[in-house]
Amino acid sequence: MIRIRFPTDRDRIQGNYLLATTGVVRRLQGQVFEVSNQQLDLLDARQIPYVVLPIPEPTGSDQEVFVRYKNRYNRTREYKTRYEGVIPWLQRRHGEVGMEGIGRGDDQGIELARL
Repeated sequence: MIRIRFPTDRDRIQGNYLLATTGVVRRLQGQVFEVSNQQLDLLDARQIPYVVLPIPEPTGSDQEVFVRYKNRYNRTREYKTRYEGVIPWLQRRHGEVGMEGIGRGDDQGIELARL
């Protein structure tokens, strides 16, 4: 998949209509669309301008995130922490909890799939 943005509203309307009538359009946040190579060829054939946007790399544990939440006493709490990632968090929680009492009540428990 390739992320694109149309430079003007007119281009966006024409491009969105063309993509929607010939296939599936995936519109992301704001004016960003996710399209395939075939759809790019279609836009090129109709001479509808677009700008290709880079897809950001997934970040790891070196990035710090800001967390804000309300607790059960309706107090707002906030702190900064490092971003662990979903898979490492699941693996850590799986190791902390252990296999007792998880799953269907038998010895099978939770098993994480490798990506």
